[in-house]
Amino acid sequence: MKLLSLRIADYHVLHNFELRFEHAAEDQTYTLDLIVGINGTGKSTLLRALAAIFRYLKRGEMPPFDFEVTYQLANGSEVTTLSNLKEKSSEKVEDGLLRVSYGKSQNQPSPDQPIAVERLESSELPPLIVAFTTGGEREWELEEAALPMLNGEQQKPPDPDEAQFKEQLTEWYLRELPGEPVNETLEEGEVLATDVFMFITADQMPLVTLCGMLNDMKNAFSDSREVKTFSWDRLQKAMEEAHIKLLRGFSLRLRMNRDVLAPEDRRFTGELLQRADHIVQTGSDYLLVFDLFKAQSKQAGEEAGTQAEQADEEVFDDRVIQLFGSMGIIEFFKRLVRLAQPGGRQDPILRDVDLFLEKEQQEENHSQEQEDGKPPLHLLRWLSDGEQSFLGRLCLISLLGESEALILLDEPEVHFNDKWKRQLVFMLDQALDGQQSHVLMTTHSSITLTDVPSTSIRLLHRNNGYTSNAISPPLRTLGADPSDIMVSVFGAENATGEQGVQIITSKIKEYSKDRQAKEKLENLLSEVGPGYWRFLIRREIHALEGEAR
Repeated sequence: MKLLSLRIADYHVLHNFELRFEHAAEDQTYTLDLIVGINGTGKSTLLRALAAIFRYLKRGEMPPFDFEVTYQLANGSEVTTLSNLKEKSSEKVEDGLLRVSYGKSQNQPSPDQPIAVERLESSELPPLIVAFTTGGEREWELEEAALPMLNGEQQKPPDPDEAQFKEQLTEWYLRELPGEPVNETLEEGEVLATDVFMFITADQMPLVTLCGMLNDMKNAFSDSREVKTFSWDRLQKAMEEAHIKLLRGFSLRLRMNRDVLAPEDRRFTGELLQRADHIVQTGSDYLLVFDLFKAQSKQAGEEAGTQAEQADEEVFDDRVIQLFGSMGIIEFFKRLVRLAQPGGRQDPILRDVDLFLEKEQQEENHSQEQEDGKPPLHLLRWLSDGEQSFLGRLCLISLLGESEALILLDEPEVHFNDKWKRQLVFMLDQALDGQQSHVLMTTHSSITLTDVPSTSIRLLHRNNGYTSNAISPPLRTLGADPSDIMVSVFGAENATGEQGVQIITSKIKEYSKDRQAKEKLENLLSEVGPGYWRFLIRREIHALEGEAR
């Protein structure tokens, strides 16, 4: 999909806000736009507003704020405009595919409020909206809690202690499904319809990493399952940076209490049990271990009537791939997330997940591999917080695969070192290759902005307490010096740290009245790195030398 424009009348700090996007480059199937601005200008609020608009519409309801959004889906060339702005018409809004009637009724006396919303078809809305934030998740959770149910009041799942629980539960599930009501009861193993919105939380990142790697390996092994031919698909650059050669396997620890397992959970966990290579049971806890590679014998050849020699080679075992291949990797991920969330249960079913990673070895660390012929493995949890964050955020894009989506990333570069920040856009480009998606990414990284043209950057500015527009930055950003971006885009007085500036300027001023000024300035010069401030000190020294002559 491709967002074209957005207008919001009033939503938190956004007031009479308008945002327009440029067309993506011709050689890109996806679109990447960066939202920047100082803290408090409404960058994260903008992402939450977009998610809220499409979630309400998907449920057949109007958002509780006035908006207009124009976009184009990949399945057709028709541009869609959805709007409930009152200025469109005093009686009726018919703009694009959204039809909202205004006027007085018995239950809706105000002529300024919509009284009829014609539900949009799923094919007319973005297929998937994915959001991830490195900031506070509570604001997103509050937006989730604020979404009303279809009947206008908050509903809760029925109490298991009540009579007729099964019938009530079925009725509640059906009421939650998008689309027209159905009269069928849920059969065992039936998959419930899922929300179009995926909000990725920090505690889900190990599952994101697992599913993103599995999906990438499925693509990489599509032609040959031999390990010797393997190279990562979308994640090649990211894995090189993290020094990871392979995902050798993974483990899931489940608490299999059948009393709290829903029918669809029992079927899914049963399939996991069938495909596990090793199962360790302790009471109701099951540790499932999955080996992704198997030794396979092949005939090496025959010589003068001797029996054929056998040589072993490693091949990719695609039994787990077959499991999520039948349902799709996103559905596979959602089912794992469902098991990991308490929901109506007291405890989650999925208690722990870990990945077995083969890392690239330094020359001095090859001894273990040479002794037993097997590479040393690392658990995902052994990696640093920064490494885990780095892998998870890139694997999120791989998890989405070819899905068309609106992807909302709120400061994904947090915890990255400057080298990774410098490579972030390049790695996103690799991971997004072939996707028909629009990525909106907020960032505070000057280095990251040097990888995109200014037409792909929208700068928010807050005036008199509100943010009303988003403009391109005044500087051509592609290939620019990050220090220039820091000053021109983020409004810094200098690109150098404030403490360093204060120290240097105060000492230059102090030494200018000293008889030993030249010697002291030369000592200061030996402490200052290359750049403008070193030039300034040299200029003062040259001026003193001129006076001495």
